Formats: sequence, C-alpha cells, structure tokens
Amino acid sequence: FDKITKELEGIDRNSDDSLVAASDKIRALFDVCEIPEDLKKEIVSKYKMLFPKGKIGFVAVRSSATAEDLPDASFAGQQETYLNVKDQEDLFDKIRKCWSSLFTARAIAYRKKQKLSETFNVASTHMLLTDSKLPEEETRKMLEEMQGIEGVEKVIGMETEIGALVPESIIPDKVRDMLESDNWKLVIINSAYPVASDAVNAQIDEINTVLKKYDNKGMLIGEAPCMKDMIETTGHDFEVVNIVSIAAIFVIIMIVEKSISLPFILISVIELAIFINLGLPHYLGQTLPFIAPMCISTIQLGATVDYAILMTTRYKSERKSGADKKEAVRTALMTSIGSIIVSGMGLFAATFGVAVYSNIDIISSMCMLMARGAIISMVCVIFILPALLLLCDGLVIHTTLGMSKKGEVES
Repeated sequence: FDKITKELEGIDRNSDDSLVAASDKIRALFDVCEIPEDLKKEIVSKYKMLFPKGKIGFVAVRSSATAEDLPDASFAGQQETYLNVKDQEDLFDKIRKCWSSLFTARAIAYRKKQKLSETFNVASTHMLLTDSKLPEEETRKMLEEMQGIEGVEKVIGMETEIGALVPESIIPDKVRDMLESDNWKLVIINSAYPVASDAVNAQIDEINTVLKKYDNKGMLIGEAPCMKDMIETTGHDFEVVNIVSIAAIFVIIMIVEKSISLPFILISVIELAIFINLGLPHYLGQTLPFIAPMCISTIQLGATVDYAILMTTRYKSERKSGADKKEAVRTALMTSIGSIIVSGMGLFAATFGVAVYSNIDIISSMCMLMARGAIISMVCVIFILPALLLLCDGLVIHTTLGMSKKGEVES
C-alpha cells in the first residue's frame, strides 16, 4: 500500500510518461504479490462448486465495482475482463491482473480528474458497534440524532434500511449476519469530512456523546476515530517526552558547564533548529508520520546539542584566560567550526542516503528529518549561538561557577 501511494503521489499530472511509468510500476507489484492462502482456498472452493467431480471448465474474471454509474462519474468498463480462464493457476494470475487494472494509466487519470477522494468522501466512514440487546425504538432514536449531526451524510443500519413496519423475522439470515451478531449491531456512518481534520474530530465527539446516552458500552471505530485517538495519544506523549528530554539535557549541560544560564542558551538554539525542521514540511507540502515530531525532537536535541557544547566550552576557556567577550566568541567560533561542520555533515550523510534509498515511507521520512535537522542545527549553532553568547556574556559570567565579572578565573 505504501509503495502504491508513493507512486501515485509522485505522478506529474502534466506528463503522460509519468502517468504510464507509475502505472507500470504499480501493476508490476501485483504481478509478484501472492494472494493470501485463506483467500486462495475460498476461490478454489467456489471454483470447484462450478465444476464438481474434478472437471475443468472455462470461467471469466472481471471486476464488480460498487458504484459503476453515478451522477458525476462512471467507472463501467475501466477494469479489465479475462475470458476463457481454464485452470487454477491461470485463475489466480488473472485475478491479480484484474486487481492491478485498477491502476491502469486511464483509470488513474480518470480518478485524479474526478477528484474522487474529495467528491465521494473516500475513507471518511465511521463504524458504530452497539449492544444487540438495545431496544429497536431506542436504536432508531439514536440513529436519527446521529443523522442530524453536521457533516453526517448517511447513517446505514438494520433499523434505517428496513423500517419499523417490516418484521425482522422475514429478513434472510445472510442479510442479518452482515449487520448483527449475538452481541453487537453494526451501523455505518458516512461523513462529509476528511480524516484527521478538526471538523471530523468534532463530529466524532458529537457522535460519541449521542452513543453513550443510549448505549454506554457502544464503540465508534474506523479510520477517523482511530486517527483521532492516535493524534491525542501521541500529542500527550510528545509533550511528556519533550519535557523529559529537555530536562535531562538541561541537567547534563548544567553539571558539565557548571552554569545556570548556559543550558537555557544552548537548548534554545537547538530547539529553534527543531522548530524550523518540523515546520518546513508544512510549507513544502509534505506529510509526516504521526510519530515523527516525538522521535525527531528528542533525537535532534540529543544528537546535535554537542555542537553547541563544543563551542561554548571553548568560549568559557577563553573568557577565563582573560580574553574580552568579542575575542572569546571569535576564537571559540574559529576553533570549533571545523569540528561542528564535520559532525553535522557526518550525521547528514549517514541518514540522507537511507532517506533516498528506502521505499518504506516511515523510515524514509524519519531519516530525511534527521538529515535536514543535522544541517539546520549546524547552521543555527554557527550563526546564532555566537551572537547569543556575545549578547548574554554578562549573564553567563554571573551565573557560571569559576568565572568572575571580568571573565577571569576567581581566586
């Protein structure tokens, strides 16, 4: 799925060659993929039902779209059909080819042109599980309330589709099993809002409020509720991890540099670099894995704060030896800049190659953030830290053990 998504996102809409190349790569993935064993068994069992007693016959393999003709779009005939399929291996091969025909150049171009994800709200469906013992009257009231929530396009359940006047006893078991079990009832809720948006998150809260009013044990599941839970969980984790990592680095710098002010200065420089690094994807139109901020903030802080420590240690040494603040900052910068560049470029080279080579989106994204973070931290330390040391020289002298007001070693 990640590989298909990556190819689709990389298509140049103005280039037919780009479209064809992406289609060929995606269809090649289907050619080498294996059909899951449980699905193979199901296919074979149905095939044998057509030709019992070991007989072999011809079948056709074709798609069965859920919506072939809509008011604003038509999908009929876009996917491939295969006739005269004879044995099981040929059957599996043609099924894979039929699947891959969803990604012919023509099909991809049509979906992009129609903007189906926006027009038909693809992947914006919630699933509601309620207690099967919940009375029908209460279930209907609950679903009517949910239908009235802003952004809810359609609520689909046994009660909404059949109606109160139709006896449930006449409903076939096959249909009932699709929406009910011994313990649960399934309700489908179509939302007009995209996943991970503020609007859908507010909608989920409203749906949950209505649900808990009628069924305290009911559950709202699906991509959007799951994404909302992950955002809230990782958001809290990010705050906690960030505070703990900053506190740990603060204590280490305070002990090593024997200063109260220097930890604030050094950490502020690296945190600025982290802020820039995590803010750039917004302006570059890039998407990030949801764990990226939590991981990158701690990795970049721990991996690049030594650039600042290196320069600051030399600055302290120069001030203690009697140099004035300008000379101390200049000497610290000139003597440490080479080591800082080597260290920064080393981390960049080690991670950038993985980011470019890896086809796994989360690994590629994380390594690219680390590579970019190394360069940004290096630039901030070289250009911003010297200015801060110069500006805060008096404060540093007053709050650092072993330094007098004149920057000389205390007697």
